[in-house]
Amino acid sequence: MDAKFNLLLLVVRAALSDSQEHIRKLNEEICGELGKFSEQDWLEFYKVAAGAGVFAIAYSVIEKLPQESLNLPQKLNLRWAIGAENIKNRYAAQCFAAESLAELVKAHGVERMMVMKGLSLARYYPIPQLRECGDIDAWFFGKWQEVDKILDADPDSQWLHNSPKHDVYTHKGVMVENHKHFLNVDTTKVDRKLEPYLQKYCTDAVPSENLKGVDMPSPTFSSIFLIRHMISHFRVEAIMLRHILDWGLFLKAEKDNIDIKLVHSLMKETGMGPAFDIFTAVAEDFFDIDLGYARLGLADREIIEKVKDCIGIAKKNDEYKIRNPFKRFAAKTKRLFSNRWKYQYIVPDNFWTEVVWKSMLAHTLHPDLI
Repeated sequence: MDAKFNLLLLVVRAALSDSQEHIRKLNEEICGELGKFSEQDWLEFYKVAAGAGVFAIAYSVIEKLPQESLNLPQKLNLRWAIGAENIKNRYAAQCFAAESLAELVKAHGVERMMVMKGLSLARYYPIPQLRECGDIDAWFFGKWQEVDKILDADPDSQWLHNSPKHDVYTHKGVMVENHKHFLNVDTTKVDRKLEPYLQKYCTDAVPSENLKGVDMPSPTFSSIFLIRHMISHFRVEAIMLRHILDWGLFLKAEKDNIDIKLVHSLMKETGMGPAFDIFTAVAEDFFDIDLGYARLGLADREIIEKVKDCIGIAKKNDEYKIRNPFKRFAAKTKRLFSNRWKYQYIVPDNFWTEVVWKSMLAHTLHPDLI
């Protein structure tokens, strides 16, 4: 990890702390480092915060620091402020769309709607609207076909595309994934093993305290779903700092509500125990929080440090920008095999049969995916 990423971790810790003395000490250290920044350093730090998925969180700290000691370029300061405000507005738009969607489907006989990931995780942040959200992952307790019909007839909704796991629409201008399954049950054995557990524990969802008509997942459900979601991203690319922050804040808040014995048993049974431990250890290290209750004791310190470096240098995959299909295929193949080490230590899926072969088959049947 580079110095700017480490500094970003201090900034995020300051945003999370509820101790004024701790915040003061962190701010002194942050100011000392930021005060040395050149204009180019500031631009690079800005990009690191954006790429890590903590753009608005970082700015919430920086905007409160003594500006005369920062040398933050005015144009970049304005750009950062506008970007942070856009994230807050996007959160508000998502909340509005979620409530609207829940009301719409209920009017047509679909009584329950549960949201996962983004909106359900924002509640664990000190300021929920600073948590960047993409689309709305919605679960209608098996009634996805009815919801498809409702959305097809709704003037405020538009169909985008389908997949084996979910059908994708926009509603009130916000992308919505209408889940048929929680996981990629057509792709991996682990997902097929986990799906029945998620189907079982989703019924324990509880009404949201902030979103009318919307349910939130139970802590036990989320602990299973979130770790598998992180592994699915990590196995073929990098995961952002935001994913680790989500995980750490969730585990910290739900310590007394997760059926940790059941979760640990399932992690061991599916081979996800090392990943569970490693991502938990990374969250502890990055954000200085104690999550010892959640650990299984399966994490290797050397691998923990390697994973931390992966998160620190996470970059967006830009293969799609390569026009030549052969060069684009070569670039994607290189990325695929550069992640092979993860299957030895962290990822429980079979690299050859469930990743390489499935990828080859998909690209053969759908050359447009190359």
